Amino acid sequence: MPPEIPNPPIWRWPNILSIDAALIAVTWQYFFSAVFNVSLDWVHFLVLGSAVWLAYAADRWIDCMRIDLDKASAQRHRFYIVYSRRILAVWIMVLIAAVVLAHCKLDREDLMAGWILTAACLVYALLVQRPGGGWDWFMPKELWAAILFSAGVFLFLGDIWSTDPLGALVAAVAFCFVCFANCSLMGKWERKEDRKLRQMSLCLRWPVWAVFTKWLALGAALLSWGFLIILPGADGWALIMAFNLSGWGLFLLDMGSRFLPVEDLRVLGDAVLFSPILTLVLL
Repeated sequence: MPPEIPNPPIWRWPNILSIDAALIAVTWQYFFSAVFNVSLDWVHFLVLGSAVWLAYAADRWIDCMRIDLDKASAQRHRFYIVYSRRILAVWIMVLIAAVVLAHCKLDREDLMAGWILTAACLVYALLVQRPGGGWDWFMPKELWAAILFSAGVFLFLGDIWSTDPLGALVAAVAFCFVCFANCSLMGKWERKEDRKLRQMSLCLRWPVWAVFTKWLALGAALLSWGFLIILPGADGWALIMAFNLSGWGLFLLDMGSRFLPVEDLRVLGDAVLFSPILTLVLL
């Protein structure tokens, strides 16, 4: 690695490379499919994981095109700046492989849904990521990211809406809450870096949000208790446990955020979203 970038600890690399976001999406996709008894093929997991990585990598790559190396202190920014050409080459190869795989293996309905979500992601990139566009006043980027991420996880789970529409709605809303809390807390923890790079976040635009954002995570945990009525039994308890582990994890992590480096906060903030793994092991 070039001398400009100190070698990060191994646990930070999944976040630096944007791999953790893809794994989180696939984890929750599998979890929801198991709880709601929806059959998915391996191609659904691979396409979703690839699509999430492509979206996150592109977002960071575009951001880093506007950042000078000497002003970037976040390790992911410095990595993307130094290796921008290599990342672009890998990104193009993953894109081609994902598109070919999707068109060869997905049915027409799933493929159409995927392209609609892709169009929504492009709108996000063009409107929200455009400097001076003003669209973040209408819909903050943290909320855009949470909605699009949640939509991706539920993209191939269409059968849920016909078999258990109420359960699907509560699960989707609670998951969006968790994602929104995660994105908002990331912005809160990185306010110093964002100020230096003149990047706007929800917590910088409305400082009061920094006080209340951790309560959004508890909102998801509280909402999940509705599954005691909506989906009684082991499946309902699985959803309750997963959402409470993630919600309380984000809440407690923010409470102790002053004692941890920002880079590790990012890693732990994503790590608590792997709660379905622990839930499936315990139940």
